[in-house]
Order: sequence, then structure tokens, then C-alpha cells
Amino acid sequence: IIDENLNFKQHAEQKLKECNRKWGLLTRTTNRNHGLNVRSLYLLVKTVILTKLHYASPLWLGKNIDTFKNLWNKIIMKISGATLNPNRELVELAVQLPPLQIQLEVLTVKFFCKALSDKDFVTSTLMQVDGSLYKEFFSQISAIKRYLLFKQDRSFRKDQRLSTLRSVNLIDFTSLDDASFIYDRCGITEYENKIWLEEIIRKYSFGSSSETNVECVKAAAFMLENGKTMDLKSSLFNYSTTKKEDSYILDFIHGNSLLYG
Repeated sequence: IIDENLNFKQHAEQKLKECNRKWGLLTRTTNRNHGLNVRSLYLLVKTVILTKLHYASPLWLGKNIDTFKNLWNKIIMKISGATLNPNRELVELAVQLPPLQIQLEVLTVKFFCKALSDKDFVTSTLMQVDGSLYKEFFSQISAIKRYLLFKQDRSFRKDQRLSTLRSVNLIDFTSLDDASFIYDRCGITEYENKIWLEEIIRKYSFGSSSETNVECVKAAAFMLENGKTMDLKSSLFNYSTTKKEDSYILDFIHGNSLLYG
């Protein structure tokens, strides 16, 4: 839905209603002890909810991401099976569901890489946007620059050398060729994990010093420092477990329960 102000608020509200309705129908028989286990809920989120939110997301989701805050919290609560409010970041790490903001940045990077790899006027247009004072596309431009910087650092690490680029402000689009915007699945997953874990560390390093927050930072720092990648193969949860077993495992991880509180 395109509105006269191009803020896509009506579109976001419609998607929210659709997601709430479908999520409610699919999980109405699932609770802490019965119903779909974590792996099944994870697949439902990926195929039913996120497909709706990801479609053309660089265009509309950034302005309306707060609209889906309660929905995302509801999803995390349902997956965790928690009776009390769990630490959302710990649950997201455990079930390998990045926050919507991280997903949006990765989708934006993939969109720009595909657009910039075409031999047309996209690159010149991007340079004009980058040099303008129009802040509407600032987050998108920053995202692609961060990815290009990450990609260059990654290639230098493979060659056992150090990259001299340390700021996104040093990225010059005029010096890049089509190959610079080609991404592979492994590389984009590594980038997603990197910005996700760095965001957790940034958020909790200067916040509350509660035990749960400290554990969250430790978990994120360990994964970041050791280059851990998160995918289904390394998941704690498989198809054969019950929802009750998964809930106990997550209780132990986030600690905010009657058992481990």
C-alpha cells in the first residue's frame, strides 16, 4: 500500500494484522509443554512471518520497524515457552533468530549488491545519493558501506594481512568494480552474525550490569572472537525433541523462570 506521504505506515499495519492472524492460528495449540517444538516454530517464523516482512523491506520496513516490536516479542515468548519475560537477546541467540533490525540491514546489503552488480546507472545514482544531504537513504548507504568494509577486511584476513580501511567514510564507490558487489552465502551469513553479535556487545556493555546481561555479553563476545557461525546445523534444537524439553533447555539458557530464576 503506497500512501501519499510515502511512509508506508498503512502497509506496515496491514502486514502486522496478517502476521498476527496467521501466527495466532498456527500456534494456538502450542504452549510451554505441548505443541510445536522450537525447530518447527523457527521454520514457521521463517516461512510464514518473515517472508511477509522481508518482501521489499529496504523500501518500507526501516521506517516502520517499531510497528512489529510487540509481534516480535510475542514470537520470542512463544518460542521460548517462558512463563516470565526472558532475556530476548539470549533467546534469539539460542534459537538463531536475529533481531528484525539486523535482518533488515542484511537484506538491504543484498538488495544493493544485486542492483550495483548490474551495468547500468545505479552506481552513479548511488554516488549522488551518498554525496547529498538527504538523510532518507543514510541508513541504507551506511549498510552497504559497512558490508564492503567487512568484505575487504575478510579478504585481507584470508591473505593474513591487515586492512588499512577502518572507517566506512573511506569507502569510495568510484574505485569499485562489479566484482566488489558479488556476495556469497557464507560471506553474507558471516556478516550477519558479526553485526548481530557486535550489536549485543554494544547494547549491554554500557547498560545494566545484571547477571543475565553479563552472560549475554559473554556469549556474544565468545562467538564473535571465535568466528562462530550460527546455522541450523549447529542448532541446539532438532526435530525430534518435544516442546517441554525445548522449554527446559531455554529456561536454563535465559534463567528467567521459576526453575532457574
